[in-house]
Amino acid sequence: MTQEKKSSHQDTKASQDAAAGTETGSASSSMKQSTRKEKVASSSIPEKQNTPTSSEKKPGGCRQCAGWLFVLVLILLGCLAGGGYWYWLQLQGIHDQIGRVKAQMDQESASLTRKLTHVMEQSKLTDSRLKEVQVGLENAEERQTQLQEAVQALHTEMNKGRFQGWRVSESSYLLHIANDRLYLARDVDGAVMALKAADQRLREVGDPSLLSVRTAIADEIGQLQIVPKIDFAGLSAQLISLQKRVGDLTLLSPRIKQGHAAEDSEQNMSDHGDSDSSRLEQVGQRFVDSLRDLVKIRHKDGQEIQFLPADQRVYLSQNIRLKLEVARLSLLQRNDALFHQSLAIVLDWLKQYYRQDQVYQALEHQIQELQKVQLIFRAPDISGSGKLLQSWLEKQESAMQQNSLGESGAQTTGETQ
Repeated sequence: MTQEKKSSHQDTKASQDAAAGTETGSASSSMKQSTRKEKVASSSIPEKQNTPTSSEKKPGGCRQCAGWLFVLVLILLGCLAGGGYWYWLQLQGIHDQIGRVKAQMDQESASLTRKLTHVMEQSKLTDSRLKEVQVGLENAEERQTQLQEAVQALHTEMNKGRFQGWRVSESSYLLHIANDRLYLARDVDGAVMALKAADQRLREVGDPSLLSVRTAIADEIGQLQIVPKIDFAGLSAQLISLQKRVGDLTLLSPRIKQGHAAEDSEQNMSDHGDSDSSRLEQVGQRFVDSLRDLVKIRHKDGQEIQFLPADQRVYLSQNIRLKLEVARLSLLQRNDALFHQSLAIVLDWLKQYYRQDQVYQALEHQIQELQKVQLIFRAPDISGSGKLLQSWLEKQESAMQQNSLGESGAQTTGETQ
């Protein structure tokens, strides 16, 4: 009984160990174990009833133990085989799962690689676009700077254009003044000064297109500088001086004949010893006698002019002064014919009615020098520069009108679009 209990206990323990070793055994192995337990239980019941003696049981018990051990070994082997098979199945499943996971990971890795490549490409594209945007911003900043500079330059140019227009207009006005001074007032120096002032204004403008105008002005200044200059102020002063010196001239008077003068001198020498009263009487008598023979004044052409009475001498000097004043006025008016005509009349009157002493000779010489002066003025043509400048102004005005029309047309087109 003890052995049976031990064997049953061992069997149960072995089954429990096998069951513990193979927690997930198959259903067939569990059914076999239950069947074996039933057989053991059925065989143990009669053994209890017919229990032999110890001497009788030993041979059969050893055999039985060996059978049970064999069965147990078979069970263990079966359990091991089942466990190994199960473990193999588990390993195979794990390997399959690992393969699937690996394939999935490979797919995900490839997908991630593709995504990473796409992201890198997008990043590169974004970087290139960012660089393009940066370049565009830099270009926009440069354009903005250029636009600001262009606006500033345009503003400066507009102000400069206004200043230049004012300077050019002033130069045109000065050219008109130069022509008026030359042709109306016959003032060469004034015309030269006006031309130089006009050239200075054009130089301040600094426009190369005005070079032809400045060249024409330079030529006109050169032509005026070779025109003979007349000292009108000095000549006028000389005529005024002549008017004042007319009163210093001596009118012609009767002359005593040379024969009477010789007799008088001899008589005076012979009567040196007479008294003074007798000599005075003799001189007075002789003077009265000599009045009968008046000295006759003749022109070079042979015409005789009688001695002027005292009341007409004043009118003669006044007429000479008036003629000299007429000559001075004709000088200021650049009237060459009237100037020389007045001087010729004065010189003729001096020769007819005045004694040719030193005062007379000085006045005659001065009048003859004045007659050498030529007041005929041959003015050069200085209108070319003014015409060129006027043409330049017309071209500028036409260009400005065309620009304004173009801008208005562009604005109209933009509004229509």
